[in-house]
Amino acid sequence: MNYKDRKKVIQTLLYLESKYPVNSWMVEGLSVWPLLKLELWHAIKTGNYKVPVKKGRLFSLIKTYLKKVIFLPDYFRFLFLNEKADVLLLGAQSHNIKLDGVWLNRYFLMIKKLLNRHNLSFQECQYYSKTKISNVWNLDNLVVYFQPISVNVQSWPGFTEFRHEFAQEYRIEEFFVDSLINHSLNSLTSWSNLFDKFLGKISPKYCIGLCYYSPPMAGLILTGKKSNVKVIDLQHGSHGPLHLGYTFEDSFDAFNSILPSEFWSWDVFSANHIKTWIGVNKSVYVTGNPWIAESQELRLKNDFNDDKPTILYTAQKNLEPIIDDYLVETIDRTKEKYNWWIRLHPRSSKNQLHKFEEILRKADLIDVVEYKLATSLSLPVILKFAFVHISKYSGSVLEAAQVGVPSIVLEGMGIDTFSDIIEGKLAKGIFSPSSEKIIETINAIDSWFDLTKISMNKEFQLPEYF
Repeated sequence: MNYKDRKKVIQTLLYLESKYPVNSWMVEGLSVWPLLKLELWHAIKTGNYKVPVKKGRLFSLIKTYLKKVIFLPDYFRFLFLNEKADVLLLGAQSHNIKLDGVWLNRYFLMIKKLLNRHNLSFQECQYYSKTKISNVWNLDNLVVYFQPISVNVQSWPGFTEFRHEFAQEYRIEEFFVDSLINHSLNSLTSWSNLFDKFLGKISPKYCIGLCYYSPPMAGLILTGKKSNVKVIDLQHGSHGPLHLGYTFEDSFDAFNSILPSEFWSWDVFSANHIKTWIGVNKSVYVTGNPWIAESQELRLKNDFNDDKPTILYTAQKNLEPIIDDYLVETIDRTKEKYNWWIRLHPRSSKNQLHKFEEILRKADLIDVVEYKLATSLSLPVILKFAFVHISKYSGSVLEAAQVGVPSIVLEGMGIDTFSDIIEGKLAKGIFSPSSEKIIETINAIDSWFDLTKISMNKEFQLPEYF
C-alpha cells in the first residue's frame, strides 16, 4: 500500500472513530475499539477481504481435538504449575533473535537483568511462536484448551451503521466485517480465559508485553484489569501518527479500555505522541530501548571492511520494488566513496530476496552491496559502523537516532511518522527522492544533523516504582 492510500485509510478510520460511539463497544466492561481498529486496518492494508471458507463443524472439532492431544503434555505441566513470579513477560516470535545459537526475545534480555538486580522473579511467555525456548512458556500450546466468550456485537450502539459505512467505503460485504470482528473477539476472550488461570497460578504484580493490540496481549490486558494487575506495553517500533495502535482522534481513556495500564517508550518523541491522546500523563514512561542498551555489549565478530564510510539502508517488508531505481543509481554513483550495506526485513520472503538479488545483478552491484551480513546481524550492532542510515518508514530510524547515527528518511510516510525526529535535527526527510537529492543530503550532513540536540539515551531504566 502506497503512502497516499495508507494515509487515506488511517484518516477514514479516525473519522469513523469520531463519528460513532466506539468507546461504548465493550467486552466485560472494557472498550475493545483499539483492538478492532487494528484488525480492520490490517484487513484493508493486506487486501484480505475474503471470509475464510468454513470447512464444517466436524472438521473444526477434529482439528481442535488433534491439537489438544498433541499439546497434552504442556497442558498437564500447566495444571501442576505452582511457581510464583513477580513479573510476567509476554512477547511474540517476531521479537526473537538468534544470539550465539540460542533464540531469545531481544527486548527482554536487559529487562531480565534489571529484574534480577531488583530481586524480582519473572516468568517469560511467548505467543505465535514455533520456536521452543528454554524456560519460556509457549502459550499457543495452551490457548486451544480455553473456549471463547460469546459477544453480541449487534447490540453495540451505532455498530450496525458503522458496519454499513465501513463496508460501503471499501466495497466489501457487511458479513465480512462481522466475521472479522467476531473472530478477533473470540481470540481475545480465549486468551483472556487462559490468562485468568495463568495469572491465578503465578500471581504477578506486573505484566510487561509487546504489541498490546494483538489478541494475546489484549487478552492479558482484559485479565489484568479484572485482577488489578498492571499490564505494561513496551515499545517495539515506531509509535508515530501513522500507527493506528498509537493514534486516536480524541482523548482515549486507557483505564477503561483494552489499552494497557501503562506505556514504556523508547524516547520523548514517542512518549509525547501518546500523551496527545492518552489523557493521563503518568501512564507514559520514557524508559529507553532495552535492546539498544543490551546491544552496547555486543561486538561485530565478522571481518568488516572499514576502508570507507558505510551507508546502511534498511528495507521495508512487502514493498515493491524492495529497492527503488533511484537508490540503485545512488549506490552505483557512490560505490567508490562508500561501503553500502542493505538490511532486508528479517521476515522477508525468499521470493523477495530473489527479486532483490536480481535487481543488484542487473545493475552489476551484487558484489558491491553487503546484504547477507547486514540482514543477519543485530541492527544496533551494525548501526555502530554506519556513517549514515537511510530508510522509508522503518522503526530503525528511531534506533539510529538513539545511537547517534543520522538518518535520511525517504518519501512522505516516513516523514510524517518521524516528523519530531526530523524537526529535532536527528534526521532529514526527502519527499520526492532522486539520486541527486540523496547524494546532496549525504554531502550536507553537517548542516542538518545536530548530535547535541539528541534527547534519547542509550540506557534502559525501569520506572522508580520497581
